[in-house]
Amino acid sequence: MNRTARVLLFAVLGLTGCLTTRIEGDTRVQPASLDLTTLPAGARLVWLGDSLTRQPGYTQLVERHFAAQHPGKRFQFSNLAQRGDTAGDVLDRFAQEVIPLAPDAVLVMLGMNDAGHLGLRRDLLRAFLVRMGELETQVRRRTRARLVLISPTCVAPGAYNRDQKNRMLAAMAQGLEQLGRERGFAVARIHAPFCAALRREGGSGLMIDIEHPSEQGHAVLANILLEQIDPDYPGDL
Repeated sequence: MNRTARVLLFAVLGLTGCLTTRIEGDTRVQPASLDLTTLPAGARLVWLGDSLTRQPGYTQLVERHFAAQHPGKRFQFSNLAQRGDTAGDVLDRFAQEVIPLAPDAVLVMLGMNDAGHLGLRRDLLRAFLVRMGELETQVRRRTRARLVLISPTCVAPGAYNRDQKNRMLAAMAQGLEQLGRERGFAVARIHAPFCAALRREGGSGLMIDIEHPSEQGHAVLANILLEQIDPDYPGDL
């Protein structure tokens, strides 16, 4: 294990360990389900996130897939993502914007604006994971919704500062996965496969700038996500 991998591992383990909570005195955690096809017909699903989720892209592709492939489900999607949002911003608006919708599922992708631009920052990582833990608590206590956290994507590689930010985003993704295992909510693994796609393509065609996917990049994101949330997904939108 190289030094970078060790730093990420210790950072994630050290930070998520302090976030574990017992729910009503019971340490047993039910396994999380990513399969959205088990939601009832007419279920209300809410997207939360930043500009990657707000811009037309992977969310619309996911919605079109369910409308075409599972028409009997009649899912109702609402996109509440806002450009520039952080986990703190989402928490601040949760009671006013999300609770009145009485969602059956809440899908959240955050991290790009929480990560900063200075590489692996333990203080920012801690703040992000604490706030995501608080979001899970709000969803669990104040709604009946299933929570699906989507790990952050990556920035276009190739420069030192970008690679440093990707290390931070990787630590966030690992931290979310650990938090999901501890608390029993679902985490869709987007970070690693999307980074791998960027490396294969050299970033060419998948990004319109350092942080935002192109139309092709959003199709890659949607494919990765649908493979995890629909067991019958045939692949290749």
